[in-house]
Amino acid sequence: MQEDVVPSEADQEEAWHYVCQRELIRPATNVITAVKNCVIFIVMDIVISMITFCIVQKHLVFIVAGYTIIGICVLSKRIIIGSVRLYQHYAPDRIRRKCIFKPTCSEYTILALEKYGLCKGLYKSLYRLFFRCRGFYYSIDYP
Repeated sequence: MQEDVVPSEADQEEAWHYVCQRELIRPATNVITAVKNCVIFIVMDIVISMITFCIVQKHLVFIVAGYTIIGICVLSKRIIIGSVRLYQHYAPDRIRRKCIFKPTCSEYTILALEKYGLCKGLYKSLYRLFFRCRGFYYSIDYP
């Protein structure tokens, strides 16, 4: 585990620039797009389940349960990433500029979910938010 080390003046200057001066990226998303993507995924999941049922009518319970579990896992990851992007789009600048990490906690969450998947990525994101994000010094921390 990384210990808190007092950074040099150059590191503090870079931190100040990153936190206060950088351009905040606002993802091109909104609530309607997020809901539309969820509905499309659910409809695709239902269509695939129906096609599979028509082809293989045996073991219906296992097929539907399997598709449902896979769908929930994939959908949960997309919902979390979509929620983070909605936060990035709508959160005020004063809130988004409080993060002293590079990448910011919201960027870290998206990177961790894409790199590690739902379970491990969510664990790493929550660990950073609740245990590491209380630091006083700028830090670079990629998943």
